[in-house]
Amino acid sequence: MRSLLVLLALVGVVYCQNNRQAQFCKNNPCDQRCDQRGGNRLLRALDNLSLKGINDILAAPARVDFYMACVLETGTCDGTGNSFREALREWANTKQVCRACNACQTRKVAYIVNALQRSYKNHYDAILTKYGGGRGGK
Repeated sequence: MRSLLVLLALVGVVYCQNNRQAQFCKNNPCDQRCDQRGGNRLLRALDNLSLKGINDILAAPARVDFYMACVLETGTCDGTGNSFREALREWANTKQVCRACNACQTRKVAYIVNALQRSYKNHYDAILTKYGGGRGGK
């Protein structure tokens, strides 16, 4: 009887720890402790960027201009620019953020879209015009 109680208590502890980890990863999908497998393989350069790295790009208008020229196919690209173009083209075309992405990629792309809409409206509208069928900021 004691063995059964100890076993049930142990199962309860493991269940609670797994639930706590799942909730943590739901709130912090880009944390190293959370599963990053799967996702859109075309966004691997985005995977290598931390949220701070994304913020650093978004805080520098010249860097945003560089990456948006890549996204809009009017300038050169690097791996990060190619990832931005893939993600933003899909978003503008489908109005869904990252359908084939893992949770971290989805969080990053949604953050980028929101930042463009708030702080770089001209780029946001240009992406929608090029890839979204001319819907502009509507």
